[in-house]
Amino acid sequence: MQVDLLCSGSKGNACLVRTKNTTIMIDCGPSTWKYMKNSMIDSGVEPEGLDALLITHSHADHIRQLSHFAYAPIYACCPLSVRPRKGKTVSLNIHAVTPPQRLIIGDLRILAIPTSHDSGPSMGFVIEGDGEKLVYITDTGYIPESLDPVISNADYYIFESNHDLEKLNETNRPVWLKIRIASDTGHLCNQDAARILCNVIGERTKRIVLAHLSEEANTADLALRSMYERLEYTHHKSGQLIVQAAEQFEPIRFGSLDPEGAEEPEQTVTQSSGAEKKTAEKKAAEKKAPAVTAQPALAI
Repeated sequence: MQVDLLCSGSKGNACLVRTKNTTIMIDCGPSTWKYMKNSMIDSGVEPEGLDALLITHSHADHIRQLSHFAYAPIYACCPLSVRPRKGKTVSLNIHAVTPPQRLIIGDLRILAIPTSHDSGPSMGFVIEGDGEKLVYITDTGYIPESLDPVISNADYYIFESNHDLEKLNETNRPVWLKIRIASDTGHLCNQDAARILCNVIGERTKRIVLAHLSEEANTADLALRSMYERLEYTHHKSGQLIVQAAEQFEPIRFGSLDPEGAEEPEQTVTQSSGAEKKTAEKKAAEKKAPAVTAQPALAI
């Protein structure tokens, strides 16, 4: 499995997940099509090369470029619509999802899980392929302990760590907005994200990317500090665990398209708030359209 987090934050969110045979993207919210297109190409994926698009929820920073992906199956738990492009109506190929629900897209096995956000229906994902497991959860104010078994011991976590509570209170935002952000239908703060992650990471966990950081009410250093302090408090045996904080428009790549190959060796816990060096690659040949299967909702 290879993961390219193209952008993360209130100005736009998008994440590519690939195996050798399947390419999906989670959200498509960058503020400009130019950034969306170029970041995909830089990652080795043509804008018309998706096998599916998964949408977490309907806020603009997650769906701004939706009309450009009308060709792909779009999996969503919320109503979606787009404005006409160049005077022409855009028809979307929507596949309705009711989390918790399992999907099979090519050789990726996906569990859509419910999240708690004030957008209406919203969801995160547990994605498995090439023998690896990714948990992708952002834009939620609360994660019930009942989800712990399904999000535990993943290889990779892209996980919301939106704000520092003290820094949020110091902003000039109106009181009602501060309350909304800190509520159970808002966003996870650094301390809650660190607590939940330390409860669910396991021996196979290689990397944590702290995501959807507020530019006004958080910093990469604060998010990383909260995570690192919690790791020490819980006496977690870090091994080769890498911890990073995603910046808004600084792509992060990790994983490997080679199912036999793990990631490059690392030393103990590594903290990083910058982008990793990108090594874009082109597909060797056109891939066949993968089979797509939706399965009934599950009781969790």
